[in-house]
Amino acid sequence: MVEDTNVDPVELPLVGNIDEEALLEEKAFLAEADRRGLAARLAAYTKLSGPGWLQGAMTLGGGSAASSLLLGTLAGYKFLWVQPLALITGIIMLMAISHLTLSIKTRPFEAMSKYTHPVFAWGWALASLLASIVWCFPQFSLAESVVRDIAGQMGYPASQGLTWGSSIIILAFTLFITLNYGKSLGWIKKYELALKLMVAMIIISFFIVIIKVDVDWGKVAGGLFGFAMPQTANEIGVVISAFATAVGINMTFLLPYSLLAKGWEKEHRGLAKFDLWTGLLIPFVFATSLVVIVSAVMLHGNFDIATKKPNAVDLAVTLEPLFGPVASHFIFGLGILGMTISTITLLMLVSGFIVSEISGGESRRYFLVGAMLPAVGVLGPGIWSKYGFWMAVPTSNICFFLMPIAYMAFLIMMNRKGLLGSEMPTGGRRILWNIAMLMVLVIVTFGGFYKVLFGLDEGAGWGVGNWGLWSWLYVVVMAIFFIWGFLVWAKPPREETA
Repeated sequence: MVEDTNVDPVELPLVGNIDEEALLEEKAFLAEADRRGLAARLAAYTKLSGPGWLQGAMTLGGGSAASSLLLGTLAGYKFLWVQPLALITGIIMLMAISHLTLSIKTRPFEAMSKYTHPVFAWGWALASLLASIVWCFPQFSLAESVVRDIAGQMGYPASQGLTWGSSIIILAFTLFITLNYGKSLGWIKKYELALKLMVAMIIISFFIVIIKVDVDWGKVAGGLFGFAMPQTANEIGVVISAFATAVGINMTFLLPYSLLAKGWEKEHRGLAKFDLWTGLLIPFVFATSLVVIVSAVMLHGNFDIATKKPNAVDLAVTLEPLFGPVASHFIFGLGILGMTISTITLLMLVSGFIVSEISGGESRRYFLVGAMLPAVGVLGPGIWSKYGFWMAVPTSNICFFLMPIAYMAFLIMMNRKGLLGSEMPTGGRRILWNIAMLMVLVIVTFGGFYKVLFGLDEGAGWGVGNWGLWSWLYVVVMAIFFIWGFLVWAKPPREETA
């Protein structure tokens, strides 16, 4: 017997009452745009976009900046294809998640618990929460290092007061933005607008840099479409890190709940997919490619990464002859600052969603408590100042290990008739969805294995011939999850077969 998936509307207590009349008008607007053809539909989608931009702002953080800088410094233009492809694999899974979310009348955490297993649901939620909290440390470290650099160029010496003062100001700003989320749909729209403006600031800042440097556009095209394969251990490690920083496990939690917070339903599925390609892919490709290109021009061949890894300050220094000593640091730093602040607010937001859900989702106060958990990241600049910019890379790799858990669970859910009912893909569409999702699952699992076997950081770690406890533990845990996951997939819940 197939469960009726169209009974009670999904409610999120952390969000103010959704204006049902406005939502009906929005659905009618989308239906009318569909009738008028492709141009009208794209215009309507552009006007109503939002959650995809949140995903874009979240992934454009310190990890993406660090990986882009290292890709360009190490290999020049040749790995420009890596980050766009990494994100496209993530978008495939995010599209499946949006389809699931908008096709059912159950909150994703509850649905995953019922239609896969509670262990998958709790593993997904707790891994996403852990990733969100841990990720905040490098974001604050990077933001503080940029503020310190800009202040130094303006004649203010580095000090503990500057470190803690700038970090606390950033914390207060991000908390103000995040804690007002959900008070009403109006506040949600203001939040989304603020994130769009931050993403625009990132791209504009890096674009200003690009137009001043001597770019070989033929090599840019070759890097984007040549698909040069990594040859050395360093190159393989950097490529894997780029995949790790493109889509995080917490993004798989942010997307469905940001869709539900807006009151979107199955009529919005096309809009949600469009939003991912435009709000997530396009800004990400622009921003990361611009950083890779600038790094390739200014640092490739002029920087020995064996002795020291480049950071944002190194790149700003190389731009001084083009912009001057102050402007070079300010323009490039503004882009990096936009990346970190936008990501911090999203990490707070998704933490609020998670705590609200695992607490039963009955009160907004759980959202507020959860949103404040990543604030502990403000300690990052003081505690981990030695690592600063590069703390983002090992953090991304650790979070990357957890991705297969979420991806396996969503793959199972996409094949649950009892969950999706008539909305479950069938025939050729189902085969294509499963092939695409399995491909993404294999990619992230391989990446996790590689990073465990060869170490969290390029050129250092455990090595194939010296497997440590963590290597074996990861292999065993992932093997159990995969075997168990496919057994769960093969044996549907009792109500599906009744």
